[in-house]
Amino acid sequence: MSYENFKSKNPLVLKITTNARKFGIETLQNEEFVSILLNFKNLEISSEQRQAMAEIFAKLIKIEEDSQLSK
Repeated sequence: MSYENFKSKNPLVLKITTNARKFGIETLQNEEFVSILLNFKNLEISSEQRQAMAEIFAKLIKIEEDSQLSK
């Protein structure tokens, strides 16, 4: 396989994954996952759903921080 197969075609994806590696954010180090997130369209959510998602992400971040402290 050539190098071209591994080269990121989207500069934004490359920037996000590079910064994720730099700051140790494992969930955003996968280029395919980041591409899927950036290409997702037509998402309609209510303000209640947005609030619930914000709470979930805040809890996940807290769990991730707590697990890093315990290492």
